Amino acid sequence: MNMFRLAATACLFTIFVLCRSAIAEPVPVASTSGEDNRQAAADHAVVQALLRIPDAKMSDYPASEATVSRHLRRLADANPSEYVSIAGRLGVTDDARSLLAIATGIDSGQAAIDSVRLLEKSGQLALMNEILAGDDEARMIRALTAMGHAGGETVAAMVMPVMNDASRHSTVRSAAAEALGHGWHGQQELLKIARANKVPDELKFEISNALLGSWTKEIAAEAKGLASLQTPVTSTGETFPPVNKLQQMSGDPDAGKVVFNTVGTCNKCHKVLGEGKEVGPDLSEIGSKLSRLDMHVAILNPSAAISHNYETYAVLTADGQLINGILVNQTDEGVTIKTADAVLKTIAADDIEEIKKQEVSLMPADLQKAMTVQNLVDLVDYLSLLLKPDEKRFNAVATESAVGERSHDAASSIQGFDVASGLTVQLFASEPQMYSPTSIDVDHLGRVWVCEAINYRAFRNPHNQARAEGDRILVMEDVDHDGGVDKTTVFYQGNDIDSPHGVCVLGDRVIVSAGANVFSFRDTDGDLKPDEKKLLFTGISGVQHDHGIHSFMPGPDGKLYFNFGNEGKQIRDANGQPIIDLAGNEINDSRQPYQMGMVFRCDADGSNVETLGWNFRNNWEVCVDSFGTMWQSDNDDDGNQGTRINYVMEYGNYGYRNEKTGDYWQSNRIGLEDSIGKRHWHLNDPGVVPNLLQTGAGSPTGIMFYEGELLPPPFRNQIVHTDPGPNVVRAYPIADQGAGYSATIENMIKGVRDQWFRPVDVCTAPDGSVIVADWYDPGVGGHRMGDTERGRCYRITVPGHEQYSFPAMDLATLSGASEALASPNQSTRYLAGKAITEFWKTTPPNVADLLDASKVPSAPMRARWLWLLSKTQSVSDEAIERGINDSDVNLRITAIRAARQAGRDMVEVVASMVDDPSPQVRRELAIALRGEDSAKATALWTDLAVKHDGADRWYLEALGVAAEGNWDACFASYIDRVGDQWDSVGGCDIVWRARTQAACQYLAKLIKEAKTSAEQERYFRALDFFDDESKKSALQAIASQS
Repeated sequence: MNMFRLAATACLFTIFVLCRSAIAEPVPVASTSGEDNRQAAADHAVVQALLRIPDAKMSDYPASEATVSRHLRRLADANPSEYVSIAGRLGVTDDARSLLAIATGIDSGQAAIDSVRLLEKSGQLALMNEILAGDDEARMIRALTAMGHAGGETVAAMVMPVMNDASRHSTVRSAAAEALGHGWHGQQELLKIARANKVPDELKFEISNALLGSWTKEIAAEAKGLASLQTPVTSTGETFPPVNKLQQMSGDPDAGKVVFNTVGTCNKCHKVLGEGKEVGPDLSEIGSKLSRLDMHVAILNPSAAISHNYETYAVLTADGQLINGILVNQTDEGVTIKTADAVLKTIAADDIEEIKKQEVSLMPADLQKAMTVQNLVDLVDYLSLLLKPDEKRFNAVATESAVGERSHDAASSIQGFDVASGLTVQLFASEPQMYSPTSIDVDHLGRVWVCEAINYRAFRNPHNQARAEGDRILVMEDVDHDGGVDKTTVFYQGNDIDSPHGVCVLGDRVIVSAGANVFSFRDTDGDLKPDEKKLLFTGISGVQHDHGIHSFMPGPDGKLYFNFGNEGKQIRDANGQPIIDLAGNEINDSRQPYQMGMVFRCDADGSNVETLGWNFRNNWEVCVDSFGTMWQSDNDDDGNQGTRINYVMEYGNYGYRNEKTGDYWQSNRIGLEDSIGKRHWHLNDPGVVPNLLQTGAGSPTGIMFYEGELLPPPFRNQIVHTDPGPNVVRAYPIADQGAGYSATIENMIKGVRDQWFRPVDVCTAPDGSVIVADWYDPGVGGHRMGDTERGRCYRITVPGHEQYSFPAMDLATLSGASEALASPNQSTRYLAGKAITEFWKTTPPNVADLLDASKVPSAPMRARWLWLLSKTQSVSDEAIERGINDSDVNLRITAIRAARQAGRDMVEVVASMVDDPSPQVRRELAIALRGEDSAKATALWTDLAVKHDGADRWYLEALGVAAEGNWDACFASYIDRVGDQWDSVGGCDIVWRARTQAACQYLAKLIKEAKTSAEQERYFRALDFFDDESKKSALQAIASQS
């Protein structure tokens, strides 16, 4: 190896997940008969129990020694990583030969390093001398590599003679020099040679690399002054042109593939289509995420675009070592760092002097020195073509091969689209009318309000010209109704709203989300200039970060709904005081109980804040349909094809981080999901609400629920969503699935021939047409912005409805307001609801007529009436009762939600509906019991629980939401009710989901009776969420079986 190979092992780690190798995949136990399978499962159970008993020692469980040995023998070849992990944690090091085989095995990776450490810890490291003195040079190099990463004084003493032995092959000596360079003790030995000017010429490159690139400042500083060392330079001495010139150069993808596998050495850490090594993430679909420009930047200037959650950390140990890498795990016991060599290093808390996040990337800044200019251009062209199978023509990167020479002029932009049958698209607005929109809203007059973001993350985009006056909120109008904007007005401009991410228009009120604040503006005289500006919320983190506060929207209940991503962290009131939500919790991400991205609901004045869901990553926007059901998208950690659409079940945990520890999804855990996309959201953990739909790679943003009638039937009463990554506007047709839902994908617009099309938001206009905002940029992701001089809005309509016109809203009469309530436009419906409520103060409503399905056949319309009626005190009870007895499932769900908001006795409501045939209604009843702990409420929860069939995760999680804070009573009631039938399919689910000490003994029984290790792992994972004596007793009972 040389330093360029070492450097290349980190290639593109800045942007992508480093930690795949940290996850121990479940491996089926090899066996030849049913009896062997049963024995293997029994052994597996004992070992897993021992691993979970604090400070367990084999000497305390002598009857289990044979069991552990049998299990380890099965793992030695099948899963070396698991073998070493178990042997290390249980202190079983008597089989030194197996450890030696793993330490020198092909593709042993982290397991080889850990084996060396175990051999040293057990005093058996001298066995490595057999390999170092042998004739198998390939095995010798593997041994040296593992020893180097393990480090230590003993290792340095063993490796130094190998490097100094001039009779050995140069590749062996080179590997020895590199091994010494990995550890502090080894670097001290190399420094002695350099000081004495005795660096062998044939090893000067490796030794120079180790010392000049040392993590210890003192060593690196001294090395720079030593004449015996050399500074590496490119062989051709070429100067790389600027990035904007590089991305215009033409390359040869076939030649780039050669670079990938040779001088670039990318294949040493990455797989593409099954070829290469899986140290870093699979790059088979990298082109679906990053632009060519971002790839060039990642290689030439990696610190300019460090992906969120993959920043470099530096750990200073008590003995003076400085360890750099990505933070994989951090607990009270210590931290685990993954280095640029993909080596996991765990440092105990007592050994940490300081830990600090760095501003530079782990990826080397001089990776390009291994390549010529043309090599780099070829490599990037090759990577750009590595796309998802369904995105070969429909991807997140505007490549020259896809775009060709076509113009970026707005006038021809629609020619770049594929449009769904039955739809037509119009260019509604473009530069210079607007630039770089991030969020839009359409008011009751059909005017489009736009957040412009020119001043976006200047420290990541230093070449973009800042707008000194600040970013703007625009109002765009189609005065002549021809389907195009004729007039643009600047409503507000200022640096206090730089990089705004949300605008919500409610009559004369405009809510803007920007930076740390949410502003509420008022235009009291209708001149499209704010006459009042107030803070609604403040203190939100994620300033100049896409993962902060996002847009607000009105719900059918008259409340405001909004969210923030995982950088939002907390929210404060207008006076800067922490907000205590209606559940009595301070809103922050301290896992008390909330963490990461969250969804909220509040009154129109910002009071009575509720936290409705949490543990999202970057949930960009939430939308609410007429029944009060919330829908949302969420982005994954870059490059993991895990983006998702969620039905937001109230009070649900959505699994981005470990609920108990806060660990990232990359951390090792038992019972891992079968794909990274699912693993990303901890979907196999009890207490995690399932996803509605996983949409693969992307950068999901704006979302709405379309309730108009203009568009064709496939798009009516469906989620409509924008994703600028794959250049698409989509609908997600929903179907019922047990207590939850399923969804499919229907593309509306695909930016096929102009992949600068970056749709970021979508709203319904009063006529039922759809307005789409287009960020329009060569790339997306990595917090970069390649174009500030363009931006578009499009209008999706149907043939024959090109004119943008609709009747004026009449709120002066009850009949006019009632017609407005039927509008597909949310702002119109919100204002109509307020007007109707005022009319009802003097003109009592006819509840029977408004909720009669024969007179109001539209279920969404009846739901809107139900919300308004439930908030009208004189008729609230009657309206809710009628809703409870409606034949439509969604109306009954709406009635339950309205009853909660109206302050009804929910125990009585649940009692009246507990036998409802719909699992979705019963789901909502369960949620309504949250916080109720009376004996009657517990009995009703049990009534709902015994209806669980073991096949409906949505229903199970609703039961979990309901039992929170009352699990002891609920579980006891359930066991009392079902008796010996507790281990039915549904009962096993209840035991798995329960969060009460009493469940531990039942989990132990299920583990001991399980016939496969996979079945056991599910229940062991449930035990991981307990920390008490009941868990310990359960584990000891399992461990004691032989």
